Amino acid sequence: MLFDFYTNLITSCPQYVRHMGYLYEIIAMRSRHRRNQASWMPHLLKKRRLILSAAKRRQKRNKVVILGSGLLLDVPLLDLTSMFREVVLADIVFLPEIRRTVKRNVNVTLLHLDMTNLAQKLYENVRHGMRELPETAPPRFMLLTKISAWLYP
Repeated sequence: MLFDFYTNLITSCPQYVRHMGYLYEIIAMRSRHRRNQASWMPHLLKKRRLILSAAKRRQKRNKVVILGSGLLLDVPLLDLTSMFREVVLADIVFLPEIRRTVKRNVNVTLLHLDMTNLAQKLYENVRHGMRELPETAPPRFMLLTKISAWLYP
């Protein structure tokens, strides 16, 4: 519990990410994983195999983007870094241990990304007393170049 509290204090993220509970949830997920690691393992291994299978089918191996990379529990990062020239991990918040992991890999980039493109606008609306949903815009991940080729081979 103290470790989670400390992580909450030292993790750098925008105010809206913290206030909307995204930071709290990823810390809570890390704690749940630690408590239930054995029961989670079959699912995580299955997802890693799925990601690797999709990656191996790619003929061009310039860049791979992992949307919602989270705690990297289901991301075969070492395999991907050896297969692709660049690996982009996209999520709304990254814990310090993920930042440390990425520093060891020169071809890995962290991309802070609200995939819905709504969280910050929604937060600002609520802060200003507006209860309606903000106007929608295309999700920001659609702007990443060549991502659709990887998602839809």
